[in-house]
Amino acid sequence: MPYYVYAIHTDHTNNRLYKVLDEVVAAEKLEREMSDHCFARDNYFVRSFFAKDSMEAEAKADALRPYPKLKPSS
Repeated sequence: MPYYVYAIHTDHTNNRLYKVLDEVVAAEKLEREMSDHCFARDNYFVRSFFAKDSMEAEAKADALRPYPKLKPSS
C-alpha cells in the first residue's frame, strides 16, 4: 500500500497532500522534514499513513482534524 504524507489543517482550510510514497521509511523521513518547518502558530501538522487509495487517504487525513469536514459514510 502507498504511504501518504499530509498537512492536516486545524482550521477550515483544506488538508494538503505533500506526496505519495511506496516506502514507509521515505514517508516518515518526509514527515519529519516537513514537521521541522512547522511553527507553533501554524494551522497544520504533518502526518504520514498508509491507505489503499487516495479516497481512503483523504478520509483518514480528514479524521485526524479536530473538526472533520467530511461526513462519515454510513
